[in-house]
Amino acid sequence: MTLALFVGASPSPADAPVKSFEVAASRYKFDPENLEVDEGDRVVLKMRSVDVAHGLAVKEFNAQAAIPKGGEVVTLEFVASKAGTYAIECSEYCGRGHKGMKGQLVVHPKAAGRRDARRDARP
Repeated sequence: MTLALFVGASPSPADAPVKSFEVAASRYKFDPENLEVDEGDRVVLKMRSVDVAHGLAVKEFNAQAAIPKGGEVVTLEFVASKAGTYAIECSEYCGRGHKGMKGQLVVHPKAAGRRDARRDARP
């Protein structure tokens, strides 16, 4: 199991730590705009629209959901399996400012400390 994690295998969603966020979508922004998680975290987004229909997509993780108008909460879950900075985009046309409706997901790399400690402990 340790070797699989070391070579980059993703933990199953049931095993991953959970980072949950409430996201409000409105013309033409997400609130909050920026989300930060750790590599391997299961990300849970509880989203609602405060005006018209929107969508939220993080293409690199194949995560996408429609957010209906009316305030109904929609949940989107995915595993942040790779460190980096990724665009969060509105995936449903919501008016003139649609293309500017963006956010950012920052996935911090796993702490190298544990891996280095194991390597240093070898005879």
